[in-house]
Amino acid sequence: AAQSRIMGICGGEIKGRIQAPPLDGRANKELCRFLSKRLGVPLRSLHIVSGTGSRHKRILVKGKTIDSLKGILLTLLESGGEAGVEQKR
Repeated sequence: AAQSRIMGICGGEIKGRIQAPPLDGRANKELCRFLSKRLGVPLRSLHIVSGTGSRHKRILVKGKTIDSLKGILLTLLESGGEAGVEQKR
């Protein structure tokens, strides 16, 4: 993909495109960096629980409630996958 972004929801899954190729774990690393920035959590708060070698992944996000994640994801979907939460530095 030209840039990483969230595309929509399909069959109860969040569908996205990641800028990195699926070689040597690069796409998984980019996915975590992308989600970290968009969800406003540190990179260490994200963990791919299953699907590291698949297009379908389950990701654990620590430090956010399910309701706050739903709100952030809805905002992302409404903005075309571009918006996000600014992280505190």
